[in-house]
Amino acid sequence: MVVTIQGETMKIREKSEKEVNKKSKSILKSEKIANKILEQERQRALSERATRIKQYAEFKMLKGHSEEDAFRMAEKIITNKVV
Repeated sequence: MVVTIQGETMKIREKSEKEVNKKSKSILKSEKIANKILEQERQRALSERATRIKQYAEFKMLKGHSEEDAFRMAEKIITNKVV
């Protein structure tokens, strides 16, 4: 059996294509995990913001403001606050 350069080159190409496929799969998996982490972080931030607004509004209602005014003030304060 005679081994040609062309045959060896084809084997090398096939091998490198398989490696690229494996790398792309791992990259896709990593991106999927990263997207999940970002989504969880966004959900946590929204939840935290809602909690802050609710607590601030409750405090304002204890001070004698109406519920509508309290939530409007809370929304304004919390939204403009740079964290």
